[in-house]
Amino acid sequence: IAAILLIPLSRLGVSSRKMSHWVFTGKLPILNAYDRCLSPRLQDELHLVACKFRSSEVPSPTRLDSIVELLRASTGSAELPPEMNPPMLVAELVEDLNLGQVVLDNALALMGKNIP
Repeated sequence: IAAILLIPLSRLGVSSRKMSHWVFTGKLPILNAYDRCLSPRLQDELHLVACKFRSSEVPSPTRLDSIVELLRASTGSAELPPEMNPPMLVAELVEDLNLGQVVLDNALALMGKNIP
């Protein structure tokens, strides 16, 4: 998740080191997001994907950079195609998990997107 967010943020000057620091300090609360952010009902419904959201390790800047490069290489360009547009991916995830507009607004704000 941090690597996907880093792609658009890097164009705004955010480094992988800064992203890793935000995760470490909790400013970007993605560690153990499954247990902290989902209701017991949603946790039960989404148990098959729990491993993707239960990370308790802060991603190193080197790891973030390698995942970003892998994402870019897999698409054949420096930019992600529209179907892998990070704001759209976040919006779809928030909608699929019924997390609500506040979560979406916060995620988009972290990505530097203006909220009307």
